[in-house]
This record gives sequence, structure tokens and C-alpha cells, in this order.
Amino acid sequence: MRIEFQRTVPLPAPAAAAWDFIGDIERVLTCVPNLSGLVRTGTDRYSATATDRVGPFRLSMEIALSVEIDAPARTIRAHLSGHDRKSQTRVSGTLTAGCRPADGQSTTGTVDAAGEVLGPVATLGAGPARRRIDQIFEEFVRCLTAGIIAAAEAPTRGS
Repeated sequence: MRIEFQRTVPLPAPAAAAWDFIGDIERVLTCVPNLSGLVRTGTDRYSATATDRVGPFRLSMEIALSVEIDAPARTIRAHLSGHDRKSQTRVSGTLTAGCRPADGQSTTGTVDAAGEVLGPVATLGAGPARRRIDQIFEEFVRCLTAGIIAAAEAPTRGS
């Protein structure tokens, strides 16, 4: 089953402050719901465990993630793959995220993702998967926004 996902979200901070947070991959990954055990396995590679429930399936998936950061363009491209041994569900996909100034005090964040789900979860069809992705994304955006606001309001070093 193929799933595509595009979202644009307002971020309540200037683009430089938003990028300072978003460009720190490990900090951003702490905002991904149900992701635990994050380990850096290389310069731009990570592993973690994602746990969730989709329909009747409870998943615990080992995830491998590689990340490319283009700081001048303020974009991130991530490739992920994962496998749940119990249900034999596999996922793979790419995600591109970025931010650009909306005005002097706010930023527009963009996310464009495409992926494939194989195995028993795919038999549920795209509807349940899309609903769960939307829920996860809303939780992620709330955490990301709170983190960006906190980072933008934090006193700078040496002040």
C-alpha cells in the first residue's frame, strides 16, 4: 500500500529560530510520538523503535533512518525503513521537510512524504493508515511548535 502525505504548517517564530530547532535532528526526533531508543549509528544515520496500534495490529518496529541536511536551503530529507517481526509488516519511505519565512515573525513549515507499507497492516487499506498518520502528525506539530517557541524565547548564551 502506497501512502503520500503533504502538509504545510505555520510555525510561530522567525525562520532562523525555527531552523535552529528543526535543523537539530535529534531534537526533532524527540517530537515523533511513540519513538523510543534513538541511537546515532553514523554521521547521518539513526536507529530507533516505533510502537503503535493500527486497527487490530500492535506494532513494534525497528526503524533505520538516514538524514541529509541542506542548511542553506533549510531542508531535511530523510529515508526510513522498518520491520515489525511479529506481524511481518514492513515500511519504507522518504520525507522532505523545510521551513521558509512567512513574514518577519513567523515561518511556514512544509512536509512532503511518500512511503510504502507491506504486510498485514496493508490489508486494512489506506483509510486507517491515513487517519493514524494524521493523528501522529498533529501530535508531532504540537511538540515541534512548543519546542520552537521555547527555543526562540530562551535567553541566548552570554546574556
